[in-house]
Amino acid sequence: MAEEKATITAQNTFTDGLIINNQPFTVSIGGTFSATVTVQRKKSDEADADYRDVKSYTAPIEENGYGVGKWVYRVGVKTGDFTSGSIDISINDGV
Repeated sequence: MAEEKATITAQNTFTDGLIINNQPFTVSIGGTFSATVTVQRKKSDEADADYRDVKSYTAPIEENGYGVGKWVYRVGVKTGDFTSGSIDISINDGV
């Protein structure tokens, strides 16, 4: 199982990208914060492609998903979406 983790305390901060290839994955968001946390993805074979938003959260959560195709996922806080606190984030390729 591969995993990317980050503790976020500022805007424009994300986990490293994690390749999800036709498999389940889990996103965990914890901590005490005032921010919008966004899950993003891009095609894994497009090195210069921009990440695109998939889903956003404003509270702690643990959620399972399934990546259809080969994608690179990351989780974090975009510019302008952080107010305060500390956010513990992980994304892994197992449920």
